[in-house]
Amino acid sequence: MNRAVTGARKAFAWALAIVVLVPLAAFVFYDLTRFQPHASEIARIVAAAHPNESSPPEMLRKLLREPRGDVSLNASRLLILKLKPRASRRGNLAWQSTSLLWWLLVKLHLSEDEQLAIICSTSLLGRRTYGFEAGANTFFDRPLNRLTDSELATLAVRAHSPTRWQRPDRQDDLAKAADNLLARARDTTMQ
Repeated sequence: MNRAVTGARKAFAWALAIVVLVPLAAFVFYDLTRFQPHASEIARIVAAAHPNESSPPEMLRKLLREPRGDVSLNASRLLILKLKPRASRRGNLAWQSTSLLWWLLVKLHLSEDEQLAIICSTSLLGRRTYGFEAGANTFFDRPLNRLTDSELATLAVRAHSPTRWQRPDRQDDLAKAADNLLARARDTTMQ
């Protein structure tokens, strides 16, 4: 009886090790072969960001953290769109798995400041405008660091769905969405 229990424990330990180690090894392999080859391109994107995008106003940081408090999902999505890793072009399942893996790797390898620089410099804001500094100048004729909280919220809302706010008849809805986002960001700050 004792040998059977010992054998079962060993088998369970091996099964557990395989269940844990195989996915971990696959994740490390993916990191080394699919994510790390883009490291220099990611570093160039971060380095090319305007100083106001590399160090965005504090309110913009809060707005971009809404609703989840984390910017890595948005940063990874923008990197996938910009760098077009091979698997992301093979269909919906490949896109979903690539998105999950890149989200985890962005969280692992990039600081929040780097993630914010990616978001602020590569987001489409409409009218063929990429980046929050360009958006500040295009939509408000001022640099990013001189915008009001409401104007920053407007840019953040535009970044979430740039084509939705293109039409002139949607400007009232844009203002309401910006006010709602700003209120949520302020509520989060007060908690």
